[in-house]
Amino acid sequence: MDEEGGNERRSEGAPTYAAHSCSNSSFFTPNSTYQANLNLLLSDLSSNSTRLDGFYKTSVGQNPPDEATGLLFCRGDLTPAACKDCISTATKDIRNRCPFDKIILIWYDVCTLRYTNESDMNNLVPFANFNTTAQNVTEPDRFNGLLASTMNSLKQQAVNSQSGKMFATAAVKFTSSVTLYCLVQCSPELSVSLCLTVLESAIDSLSMCCTGKEGGAVMLPSSNIRYELYPFFNYTASSTPLPPPPRDMYEICSSMFNCGMLNNIGFPFWGENRPNSCGYPGLKLNCEESVATIKIMNVTYQVLGVNPEAQILKITRKDFSAGICSPEFVNSTLDPTLLDLGIGLQYLTIVYGCGFSLNTSLGQFNCQKNGFAHIKWGAYGPGECKVSVVVPVPVRVQSGPWTGIAIDQSKLQEAIGEGFRVKWKVDTAA
Repeated sequence: MDEEGGNERRSEGAPTYAAHSCSNSSFFTPNSTYQANLNLLLSDLSSNSTRLDGFYKTSVGQNPPDEATGLLFCRGDLTPAACKDCISTATKDIRNRCPFDKIILIWYDVCTLRYTNESDMNNLVPFANFNTTAQNVTEPDRFNGLLASTMNSLKQQAVNSQSGKMFATAAVKFTSSVTLYCLVQCSPELSVSLCLTVLESAIDSLSMCCTGKEGGAVMLPSSNIRYELYPFFNYTASSTPLPPPPRDMYEICSSMFNCGMLNNIGFPFWGENRPNSCGYPGLKLNCEESVATIKIMNVTYQVLGVNPEAQILKITRKDFSAGICSPEFVNSTLDPTLLDLGIGLQYLTIVYGCGFSLNTSLGQFNCQKNGFAHIKWGAYGPGECKVSVVVPVPVRVQSGPWTGIAIDQSKLQEAIGEGFRVKWKVDTAA
C-alpha cells in the first residue's frame, strides 16, 4: 500500500495536503461501470460537504464489484464553507494521485476523504504519521509527559462532546512563553469504545515519528491527532490557556512504583498509580496481580525483568503462555524509534495451517485448531501454509531438538517463554 505524507505548514484559508494512501490491489478500467459510479459518488460527496456535522457517507451502484462507497469528514471547528472547500479540493486531487485505484484515502489538514469498492469501509487500515517540524523542544521528557497527559485527557473529552463531532482541542502552557496546542478527532460513525481505541493507538504512535519534536500528527482513516506550538485550529486568543502543571506535580515522579513481581520501577515507565506525565509514551506497564505486561505494536508481552542501568527489558509474548497453538497471529515487531532488539538472539518462525505432506525437514507439530505447524530458523512468511508468526529467542535455543516429524510442543513453548531482551532508547539522564 503506497503512502505519502508531508510536513507542509498550512496557508491560511486554503486546505493543505497531508498524505494519501492507495491500495494498489484493486483497479478499474476507464469508462467502466465503477468509474461512472465513482464520478457520481464524488459529486454527491462534494454536494453534501456543507452539512453542519461535517460528516457524510453514501454509496452509488447496486452490484458489489461496481458499487462505490465513500465518506468525508471535516475538522470539528470548520465552517460548512471551509469544509466544502477542502472536500472539493480533495475530490479533484484524489483522482490524480491514484487515477485507477478502487480503494483510496486522502488526508488534508482539515478534512479526510476516502472511497472503496468494498461494503465495509473499516477494512481500510492505512495510517500516516509525521513530524510537522524538524525543530526539537527543550526539556523533551517533561514535554512528552505533558503531551501524553493532554492527549489522553482530550480523547475523553472528544467521546463526551455534546456536539456529536467527537472533536476536542486544548491549549496548555508548557512554559510561561510557550503554549502547546493539541487536537483529537474521530469520525462520528465510530462508537465511543472504538473511538477511544483508535485514539489511544494514534497517541501511542506519536513516539514513532515525533519524539521531542515541536509538532506532529497521526492520521488514520477515521481519526486523527495533531499538536503544535502555534495555534493551528480555530483558537480564540482571548481564551486563557491552561497554566503549566506546577513543578511540584513532578515530585511524584521521583517515587518508584511496583508492578506485578517488579519492584522499584521508575522513568521512563509509568502505570498503576504513577501518572503518564511521569513516563514515556509507549512505555506503560499494566499491573495485573503478580504479572506486569507492556503492549508493543499491539502485541502484549509479559515483562520478566527490568535493568534500568543497562536500559534492558526482558519480555515474552503473553499469548504463547496459553499454548504454542493459540497465539495472536502477529509478528513480534518492535517500535524502532523506542526499542532495539538485544544481542544474542535468533528469529524463529512458526508457520501454521500446513499440510502434513509439506516436504520439509523442519520440526513439525499438530494444532487441533490450526492444523499442522512447522518451525523455521530466521524470519519468513507463511509460504505454502496459512499464516506465520516470527518471535525472537536466544541463539542457544537453536541447538535444541527441533527437527523430526513430531517435536515436543512443551519444550518449544518453554524455549519461547524464556523471553528475549530489548533495549529502550529513551534518554534517562534528563
